Amino acid sequence: MGLTTEQSLRRRIGRVLAGAGYVEVVNFPFVGEADLDALGIPATDDRRDLLRLANPLSTQEPFLTSTLLPGLLRSAARNISRGVEDLALFEVAPITRGGARVAAPILPVDQRPTDEELAALFDAVPEQPLHVEMVMAGNRDRAGWWGSGRSADWADAIESARVVAGSLGLQISPVSTERAPWHPGRCAELRVGELVVGHAGELHPGVCRAFSLPARSV
Repeated sequence: MGLTTEQSLRRRIGRVLAGAGYVEVVNFPFVGEADLDALGIPATDDRRDLLRLANPLSTQEPFLTSTLLPGLLRSAARNISRGVEDLALFEVAPITRGGARVAAPILPVDQRPTDEELAALFDAVPEQPLHVEMVMAGNRDRAGWWGSGRSADWADAIESARVVAGSLGLQISPVSTERAPWHPGRCAELRVGELVVGHAGELHPGVCRAFSLPARSV
């Protein structure tokens, strides 16, 4: 029957980011408290509202991730450690919010669940919005016969968000704010009308050190 609207838009985002010079990565959707500590996320932040796995692959990452950044930043650091000094990576994947939920009922398999049983089952499913997250490090424009290179900066991060929004027929407005893991004074809140849809900017120096990234990565 063809792609759903969500599938079509997701592919469109991938194509437009690839055209902007980004490479897609796919990471495990798991996170540990240490990852959020490294990002400088405060205890009261909703990204600390994590869903614990009953049988995690690693005791260091026992939760479903509430942000794609830990895996994305580790992917960037791994490539940089292998000599890729200039990079732009992106990931499109769901995150999980809302760890404190009711337990899912165990339903019989010999008959169709009732509407009430299905409602109770879906009530136990946490919120899983689709996120697009990007990281750039090193030069955004390489040096050559055409001129000197240019390092990626916070404005490139905001422009990349504009590219994504534009591919969906939306227009974003950046507003200065402060939010971990970004550098104070170099972080923008991204809005569509009055709705906050994301953040972009330069990573905090402490976050760059924690994830072994070059200073001023975005």
